[in-house]
Amino acid sequence: MVSKDRLSVEDCAFELDTSTMILESENMQIAKISDYEAEFVKKVQSSLEFWGEDGVKQGNLLKEIGKSSDDKTARKYLQKFDGEFWTIQKRPTENNATYYFPLAPIAPLSCA
Repeated sequence: MVSKDRLSVEDCAFELDTSTMILESENMQIAKISDYEAEFVKKVQSSLEFWGEDGVKQGNLLKEIGKSSDDKTARKYLQKFDGEFWTIQKRPTENNATYYFPLAPIAPLSCA
């Protein structure tokens, strides 16, 4: 993290492929997440890829990735990554049920 503003340096991350020596810019959101979060995101993306544009209710999504609907950490991560890896939509016609949709196209998340 940058500690001084006077240099006007922004945080950035890069990935180096050592076999080809190609340096690519990395998404800072992905670079900052823990291994547990990365695995969680990977599972959710896989599930959302299956459901596609129809979306899936929060309870069904949590069940598919092996979490219970009262898992506060899982629900926190679903909210945290809204707009970055998926989108959330409340449906008033279904008592404000929360639906999750993939971003188009889904970018695969690699877990090292």
